[in-house]
Amino acid sequence: MAAFDEALWGGNFRCPRCGTKLLVSEVYIRVLIIVSSVLGFGLPWVTHLWKPLILALGPFFGFIAVLALGLALSFVFLVFLARTVPRLVPTPLVLRHHGPITVLNLTVDPKEQNSDNDLEK
Repeated sequence: MAAFDEALWGGNFRCPRCGTKLLVSEVYIRVLIIVSSVLGFGLPWVTHLWKPLILALGPFFGFIAVLALGLALSFVFLVFLARTVPRLVPTPLVLRHHGPITVLNLTVDPKEQNSDNDLEK
């Protein structure tokens, strides 16, 4: 966990003690994106903003306008959350991001355990 620091989001943040490259947790980033999307797309529907847009622009273009408004509001909320939430909740840091595929490395030799060509074996 780390306090707010703008260098965290640049992708080139290093631990001040040991120099290890640290990254912001993917789960933390995904939660920020989901919360901003729910707020951005939910706000026009909760406030009934979609009614005047659909009445003024017609059903098809009004629906497209509501989606575009929701996307724009999601982006605004994401920028706001990315600036405020790390000041309230410490940002979890990880050493690396795990890929979508997990390779089981069953070698006994620990030197081969961290090799980059695990998929070739």
